[in-house]
Amino acid sequence: MSEGFKSKTRRKYTEESLMDAVRAVANGLSARQASLTFRVPRITIVKITYSSEVRPKDEAGHDRRSSPSRHVDRIWK
Repeated sequence: MSEGFKSKTRRKYTEESLMDAVRAVANGLSARQASLTFRVPRITIVKITYSSEVRPKDEAGHDRRSSPSRHVDRIWK
């Protein structure tokens, strides 16, 4: 019947490993290397690290440098 159907898989990483990966990228590790080290999908790390929601803009419209790991709780749902 539905031979090509794939069920949605659940996350196989913890919030702690995600936060560790995001911190590692903020400290200079590449997103790819953090993905391999902490076993978190690279695109997840990239979205959290570089999203405009995580890096708010100041009054002049410039990116403010903030710690992305502070915002993991808001994104983790």
